[in-house]
Amino acid sequence: MCLSLVDPQLPVLVHVDCDEEVLSVVLTQTGKEGLRLIGIGGRKLLVRESRAPRLEQLLTAATWGIKRWGRYTYYAPSLLVVLPTAAEVAAVKTTSPAPSLMTLLLGLECVRAQYCVGDGAWTI
Repeated sequence: MCLSLVDPQLPVLVHVDCDEEVLSVVLTQTGKEGLRLIGIGGRKLLVRESRAPRLEQLLTAATWGIKRWGRYTYYAPSLLVVLPTAAEVAAVKTTSPAPSLMTLLLGLECVRAQYCVGDGAWTI
């Protein structure tokens, strides 16, 4: 669901979260008028995705959200993937991530994604 138009001059924040059955993505921008909600979406995890570690599920959610709203995210000056905890951000930024994460990280690197910790406002 798209809620408002994107300002192509501002970075896009991709808030991700997941549980045992579903992943969710919220796209926002912060401008002069405050927080702008761009889109909200989610889907049920596939069986193999539900068995994956949580960090892999979160990166899958980020990849899905960026592809889902590609017309907004591909041309943004920067993408900031907002992960729920600091431990997940630290795991993404390690120099030798697990092989299962490498494909997801490379795909997100192609769209210049950066990572940060969220404030918990968009959790499931």
